Amino acid sequence: MIKRSDGKIGIREYTSLILITVGLKLADTTPSLLMDKGKNAGWILPLLSFVLMAVSFLILLSVLRRHEGKGLMELIRQLAGTYGGFVLGMLLVLFTLGSTVLNTRSYSDILNTMVYQKTPLSALYVMLMLAAFYVSNRGFEAIGRTAWIVIPYIEVFLFLLVGFVWRDIDWLHLGPIAGPGWIDLIKESTMHTSVYGEMVLLTALLPLVRSFEDFRKASYWGFSFCALKIAAMTAIYVAVFDYPAAKNMAYPFQQLTRTAAIGQIITHIESVFLAFWLIASVIHFAVYIYLLAFLVARTLRMEEFEPLLLPLTGLILLLGLLPENISKVKQYRELFLQGSTVLYLLLPVVLWSLDRWRRRVPQ
Repeated sequence: MIKRSDGKIGIREYTSLILITVGLKLADTTPSLLMDKGKNAGWILPLLSFVLMAVSFLILLSVLRRHEGKGLMELIRQLAGTYGGFVLGMLLVLFTLGSTVLNTRSYSDILNTMVYQKTPLSALYVMLMLAAFYVSNRGFEAIGRTAWIVIPYIEVFLFLLVGFVWRDIDWLHLGPIAGPGWIDLIKESTMHTSVYGEMVLLTALLPLVRSFEDFRKASYWGFSFCALKIAAMTAIYVAVFDYPAAKNMAYPFQQLTRTAAIGQIITHIESVFLAFWLIASVIHFAVYIYLLAFLVARTLRMEEFEPLLLPLTGLILLLGLLPENISKVKQYRELFLQGSTVLYLLLPVVLWSLDRWRRRVPQ
């Protein structure tokens, strides 16, 4: 019997959505940033950052469990009040908008630099955003199902990529293991915890998942696997290209696909990996556009948020064209990562404190 669609997704769709939304960071400029801060031990940073963010995430889940049926935005409104909820909501909107603008521009730069050098950057940017808007406009259930369909192929091809470059890996390049030292690693991992900011942001979409248990289990498996993948691929970049050569590569994943070969005969197979990277990128930004519209609507207490998808896509496109070059984009992204880290780490603690205070004070 065919089940009637309820607009919500289950554990497998939400897990797939996480794997694409967060896991795709191993194929953008994130590894370069990690290697810049952690040097040859940059692969350790995503593991330490994940542990820190996981603590805040578990605190937030404990509060959400006590307020069944509510997502992040409803929880903020209830605990922080009308005005406090508006301020916190706008902060989430601004950081999500800034992150989406910088990431979409970064991916367009990757396409322009590594593949389509003769195509204007603006044209590539427009096509990427139109594709992401089209997917987001289909609805959250469609996004989740699309992610579930493509994620097995993406994971298989990522595994094959590692196999194709295995002959070039020299694990001795990872030494010394602690790189600049454990104190520096802990400091940098703390400052860049917002690499996993989606752990907090995606709780806004909790009402669109069929049950709290599905959301919780998918989050545990999805985010944990993403942290391991990002760390493993960052280590492979260092092991293949050595340090500091790997750090100086703006797009190490794309360089790795160019290194891949099947034996001595079949080379230049990067176009295969490019195709799956593009598909994953479209789904990745479709989630961001949908999430941004959802956050804006809940912050402004609007009933419908789907009409916001197109204007927000246009706003992202216009703002993304403002930075002059990829160097500026990387500088701005570094500032956003450090600034949003404070918000994502402290927000769950603030909500937990407000919840305890409200339960103690007689109503």
